[in-house]
Amino acid sequence: MARQAMNCLTGCAQNNSSERNAPEPSQTQIGNPKEEQTHKNMTKISVLYPNHKGARFDVRYYLDRHVPRSIELLSSHPGFKGVSVDRGAAGAEPGTDAPYVIMCHFLFDSLEDFLAAFTPHATTLQGDVPNYTDIQPLIQISDVLLSRTPQAVV
Repeated sequence: MARQAMNCLTGCAQNNSSERNAPEPSQTQIGNPKEEQTHKNMTKISVLYPNHKGARFDVRYYLDRHVPRSIELLSSHPGFKGVSVDRGAAGAEPGTDAPYVIMCHFLFDSLEDFLAAFTPHATTLQGDVPNYTDIQPLIQISDVLLSRTPQAVV
């Protein structure tokens, strides 16, 4: 991630987190109240690499070296819940390019947990960025409101 993004993340963390995580009055509960989910909300940190003509992005290096190193460093924090990486395949209109080359999504219990995991390793991870891209990533912090995946049948 870029240093500017970290400044934004640090500033976001200093906001009143209880206000940020409090449900809005207009929110409604989804599903059967008797089957309420027992997990608390999570925070998703998305690192989005815009698809610019002529930009360089080494997907192999990113997947084989940068992402495994990121997982190694960040997953040692107990608030780490997972990571996914998506490659843009196409845009909404037939024949158009995807708006993003790569999107990486980290899941943590909270923004504060992400910052606690990331900050000690920021120099290492940010210093590796020129090895795989010249694209300035966009960072988005999201509150995960609903996440559902089917359970694997064994």
